[in-house]
Amino acid sequence: MMILTINKEKHKENLIMKKIIMTILLLCTVLVITGCEKIYSAEEFKKNKELRSEWAFKCMTGESSKNCETVQEAINEIEIENRKKRMEEFKKKLEDDRKKAKEEYQKQLEEYNKKKEEREKTQQKKEPHNE
Repeated sequence: MMILTINKEKHKENLIMKKIIMTILLLCTVLVITGCEKIYSAEEFKKNKELRSEWAFKCMTGESSKNCETVQEAINEIEIENRKKRMEEFKKKLEDDRKKAKEEYQKQLEEYNKKKEEREKTQQKKEPHNE
């Protein structure tokens, strides 16, 4: 009877040990799989729109990893670059419009001065006739 009791205790210990080992192996496997995932740089995300879209979607669905941080950083950098580009285009258009307006103003001013001179000449010619 005592041998049977000892065997049962050893069997229970073995089962517990197997469960512990299986749990540790499972945890290690998960860590290895998640740890072996390729980590992309912000430059890689900026250059590859498909990769950026894929990871942005993964991160929106609840995944959190270094790639999620990096893809968000890349998206922010792209937005900043696009804003700067649009701002430069806007400034250039504004400067072009300013130059055109200045040229138009100069042209109108010249026409006005020319007509004014013509009126003055016409009046000068009329004045001696009136005397």
